[in-house]
Amino acid sequence: MALHPLLAYQRLLPVIHSLTPPGLRNSPAVLWQTENLITSSLIALIVMPAYGFLYQSLGDDTAARFCWLATGGLIVSFVLLRVAENVALASNSLIATVFCLLLGLTYQLGGVNAPTVLWLGVCPIAAIATGGRIPGLIWSAIGLLTIAALYAAELVGKFPPVVVADMRLLGVISTVSFLATIAIALFIFDHAYRRGVIQLEDALERIREEKEKAQVTLQSIGDAVITTDAHMVVEYLNPIAETLTGWTTAEAKGRHMDEVFNIFNEKSRLPSVNPIKECLDKNGIVEMENHTILVRRTDNEEFHIEDSAAPIRRADGSILGAVMVFHEVTDRKAAETRLQHIAFHDTLTGLPNRALFRKKLSEAMHGARFLKKHVAVLFLDLDRFKAINDSLGHDIGDELLILVAKRLEQCARDTDVICRLGGDEFTALLTNISAADNAAMVAGKMIESIGKPFDVQGRTLHISTSIGITIYPQDSDDLDTLLKHADTAMYHAKSQGRNNYQYYDPSMGEKAVSELRMENALHVALENNEYFLEYQPKLDLSSQAIVGCEALLRWQSPDFGRVMPSEFIPRLEESGAIVAVGAWVLETAMRQARQWLDAGRPIAVSVNVSMRQFRQNGLVEKIRGLLEAIDLPPSLLRIEITESLLMDNAERSEAIMLQLKEIGVHVSLDDFGTGYSSLSYLRRFPITELKIDRSFVVDMEVDETAEKIVTTVIDLGQALGMKVTAEGVETEKQRRRLEQMGCNEIQGYVLSRPLQKQAFEEFVVEYTGWQLPA
Repeated sequence: MALHPLLAYQRLLPVIHSLTPPGLRNSPAVLWQTENLITSSLIALIVMPAYGFLYQSLGDDTAARFCWLATGGLIVSFVLLRVAENVALASNSLIATVFCLLLGLTYQLGGVNAPTVLWLGVCPIAAIATGGRIPGLIWSAIGLLTIAALYAAELVGKFPPVVVADMRLLGVISTVSFLATIAIALFIFDHAYRRGVIQLEDALERIREEKEKAQVTLQSIGDAVITTDAHMVVEYLNPIAETLTGWTTAEAKGRHMDEVFNIFNEKSRLPSVNPIKECLDKNGIVEMENHTILVRRTDNEEFHIEDSAAPIRRADGSILGAVMVFHEVTDRKAAETRLQHIAFHDTLTGLPNRALFRKKLSEAMHGARFLKKHVAVLFLDLDRFKAINDSLGHDIGDELLILVAKRLEQCARDTDVICRLGGDEFTALLTNISAADNAAMVAGKMIESIGKPFDVQGRTLHISTSIGITIYPQDSDDLDTLLKHADTAMYHAKSQGRNNYQYYDPSMGEKAVSELRMENALHVALENNEYFLEYQPKLDLSSQAIVGCEALLRWQSPDFGRVMPSEFIPRLEESGAIVAVGAWVLETAMRQARQWLDAGRPIAVSVNVSMRQFRQNGLVEKIRGLLEAIDLPPSLLRIEITESLLMDNAERSEAIMLQLKEIGVHVSLDDFGTGYSSLSYLRRFPITELKIDRSFVVDMEVDETAEKIVTTVIDLGQALGMKVTAEGVETEKQRRRLEQMGCNEIQGYVLSRPLQKQAFEEFVVEYTGWQLPA
């Protein structure tokens, strides 16, 4: 148990604490030192004046003056501590006072009282200066030994009696002072020790708690953490860092960071600058460079990583070390790479797509500009590929495209780029060619390679390609213009019999090229949803009601704009694509009729059927299936055929029309009067409507013969029990005349031009005086 001789002093602790400047209470170490200094100063302010009075009573004015001087120095120390809040200045002042006192007392060495005075001066001051710690006690012990020596001298009679008496008095005072000094020093030491120990234990406990929290946090987070000292020597790795680097903390501790953390750049494959080094050099946070790869020590496995490093600073701002936090992004990098590949490559063949080709072409043009070289663009289109796709199916067509892509790559150099633009169109970029003839050699090689037989799913297929060539910079220095010229040259190659290559020449016939381009565009128009329908209303002249409409095919091309039916429908017939397009028209028109019926508007829809479509096996079954699937009454569908189609194979035509009649579908004979149909055939065919060709209706006002033909057709239709519809009615005079002639229905601009769905519906509902039948 600690000794507390001066229990009253314990009550003074709050006073001492209150005397401590507020600015010096934050740090436990500074607070302890300050309170000790204040305690020592207070004790000295009591002891030193007492010594001064003692010396004064003994007649030693010199010693008394030094005591008063020391008292003044102590007051200065206290003021410095209290007002200036500076422990260092106060301590220095106290030490200066002690030295000043010692220096003065040295002059007393020649007198009898010199050792005693020296002890009296040094002993308390030393105890005060050291805050009651061990050195002060040592000085006190030396003083005590001095007193003992004096008493020993007295016993042997070395000093006069008066001196001995004086020394006895001083000895008693010194002994009391010694004991008081020891008691105070022990109390101060015990109090400071107890408080220091408690504070130290509290601080250590907080440090342990913070360390445990930090340890748990570092081990629990999903990122890897490595810490080093200021010289890049590894101090710690958390479990994630150990896994990624292949080093344990025990193995890595004390090693240089470059040895533990092995990284390089993914693209250059060169070692990367260690982020720890950068952050220490720059004294700030640094981001890890993109495409950083970490190599694990144990198995040399590579990981994509990213994040940052930062310096660790002391309270004064100096660098203590560094910490690096990073995480693996290998899966994300792989996903980004896949997305990048998908964005710039064709999903079927794996070749670069249009976007990547344009990028590569732009780069090649830029490089050729400085190297004074040429760049060639080859535009390839497979000849009659659609016929293979349509007849054998898309699976066969897709596999053929894959094989074509491989052969084209085999024909190209390592520096060339082969691209699939879409469909059966490919491009080739030939870089750094010295002459235009080099492109011809590659084109010829490609034509020869594609011309060899292909084995696709056990089938031997033959195909050819047409190639257009354009050269940078002689043909153009603009990227889009180069591609357009290559496209033009390719169509010119097709016009020259296909299976050849042609260099671009400004003199190439634009019309022939445009026709070939349109033919090619028609092949993909249906897939690209470029077709749409317009509906031209039909008016019943007797009821003045809208009773039906004719569905008319239209084409809005992204390259050619709105194309007239007279331009593209014959091409569809020629190529055979009319079958697929006609099937789309038939189904779309029937679904539209069903929608109008659901809205309470039973409008019959007439659909033109081409000769190829009419002769196609299974036409009637397809129509029957659509009627059932769409749930459309057969009476709301009319199939329109031409006279030439009717007479091409009368027996087959009659059989098909009879089957249509059986399922309740009406058949109209379109453009009647322009062909050579026989009245005997006309009588036996199950036709329900005759449509007078617009040429007769238009000429009716100026040509008497045309009017007679119209009258005859109307009479003929009535005689055969057929409804007669006049097409191309443009004026009110024509409408009234047809009504007088007994014509049943009309359609034409006098009523309305062909309208898209929404406009047609608005016309039917809003046109004054014309109501839908109930």
